[in-house]
Amino acid sequence: MPQLQTQDEIRMVKEYLVLAVMLDLLEHDAAKMQLPGLKMSHLYIRQLRSIQQGIPERMRELRREFKRSGIRIVGMERSKTHIRADYLCRGYRHEMMLQGDLVKSEIEVRLERELAIAPKAGEGRP
Repeated sequence: MPQLQTQDEIRMVKEYLVLAVMLDLLEHDAAKMQLPGLKMSHLYIRQLRSIQQGIPERMRELRREFKRSGIRIVGMERSKTHIRADYLCRGYRHEMMLQGDLVKSEIEVRLERELAIAPKAGEGRP
């Protein structure tokens, strides 16, 4: 029977997965903003790049915490509808699957915080 993980260990794995998607999403959005038509695209791109630059450092911190906690991600699979990871925690195999809507919501909350944007009133989030 697999050993139970702590809530903190689950939170760390979830955060790592969300950050991996967020990094790619910001790259995609910055590339889209380089298309002609936006008058101030350079400012928007600079802001996205600034946020993007902090993500690898946080992911490194999480990997250090993984090492201390005996966590190792052994596989990650992404699709349009979900992200799934297989990982070891103190030698026991676990799986985490996050639905795309949850990941999107988590990224929106992080971006609102980074951009100092207040969430819309009445907007429901999981």
